[in-house]
Amino acid sequence: MSLLKNILKIKYLKQGLIVLVLSQLIACEQGVKKMSEQSNTECIVLLHGLGRLKSSMWQLEHYFKKQSYQVINQGYPSSRLNIEQLAEQYIGKAVKQCQNTSKIHFITHSLGGILLRQYLQNHQLPLGSRIVMLAPPNQGSEMATKLRNIFLFKWFTGTAGQQLTTTTQSIIPQLKPINFEVGIIAGNRSWIPFVSYLLKGNDDGVVSIEETKLFEMTDHIIVPHSHTFIMNFKQVIEQANYFIKQGHFNKKENPVKIGKKATFNLLEPALFSANQISMTQTVNAIYQNKPFNFITQIEIQPKQNKLIFIGISNLGVTLFKIIMQGQEIEFTGLEKVTSQLDPRRLLADFQLSLCSENIINQALNSAKLIINKNKTVEKRQLFENNLKLMEFVIVDKTIKIKHYQANYEIKIKTIDKKPSLCHLNLN
Repeated sequence: MSLLKNILKIKYLKQGLIVLVLSQLIACEQGVKKMSEQSNTECIVLLHGLGRLKSSMWQLEHYFKKQSYQVINQGYPSSRLNIEQLAEQYIGKAVKQCQNTSKIHFITHSLGGILLRQYLQNHQLPLGSRIVMLAPPNQGSEMATKLRNIFLFKWFTGTAGQQLTTTTQSIIPQLKPINFEVGIIAGNRSWIPFVSYLLKGNDDGVVSIEETKLFEMTDHIIVPHSHTFIMNFKQVIEQANYFIKQGHFNKKENPVKIGKKATFNLLEPALFSANQISMTQTVNAIYQNKPFNFITQIEIQPKQNKLIFIGISNLGVTLFKIIMQGQEIEFTGLEKVTSQLDPRRLLADFQLSLCSENIINQALNSAKLIINKNKTVEKRQLFENNLKLMEFVIVDKTIKIKHYQANYEIKIKTIDKKPSLCHLNLN
């Protein structure tokens, strides 16, 4: 009998231990979940542009949800109400949905940035909130001004479109500075030549770069993308994330994709130790089986941290101009040669062909440069694992470059002097 009692005691003791362990596990899981919920104390509100839907911001929404932010992708009828009404009704609605959050950040596209500026005339956000504007017409829109009386434009954009002009109907001059950290991303790739003709300076096909700027902005960068789909590019999304976390954009590196995963970080002009470097070159290129011939004038001003790269036709007409200021790159006219070639690839070709092996390999990611040379010929080969990406053959004043993956080749001849390796001051 006592043996049976002992067996029952052991059985009940085991059951009690199991219940105790299970309860502790459940409590632990609930605690972790609660901690996770408490750690997610920041909200991001997305505002699309004029004539768009909130679905246009889907990639941003998906990215930031994976980053554990509470994300409100707020839609609004952009052509039905004026800017004041849209801001009050729809931004106010979005802010209310940011429950139990310590900060409310905004990422806006185009008109969305103007709506937010209007909202902040009468409202505040929690301390530490940050704003990223993608291609905003902060100075008014020259395009809207010139198209404002066309029926289709008025029908498509509504009252808000008229308020974006630089006329007396514009709301822009009435907006006071906003007291938050604001980062602005502007595009400089246009696929609409007609609109670009209407605008002054570099533009994204809808808004000029100068129109995007604000006096009170914290930071500003330019990316090689067009207005309509600027929000979909990985580079833009990652820069927006960087600004929200750091309060400034990531300008330390300007990676150029040169292989499947391989990239090259463009070297800033300030790194060059010479006072000034100038050279003139003839370029014969074959890109996608089409020949392109032009002359380039290159000038590096290290003290100003500036590089100027100009393409000129054989008749002396300027075809394109690329300016690298620090890590920011502006360009115009490259579509006259080919709209498919990223201007950063031209700058990368220049640096890869002339800078030393050690410096280049420091700037490469997932790739390696190998240089072999004798008294008359220097051969540079760029590899990603065992895959050859590029080859440079340098003989006297001539450089032949072959891109195996991008399918184009270039022959460059320096006119005024023999090109020398760039000397960098990395101290």
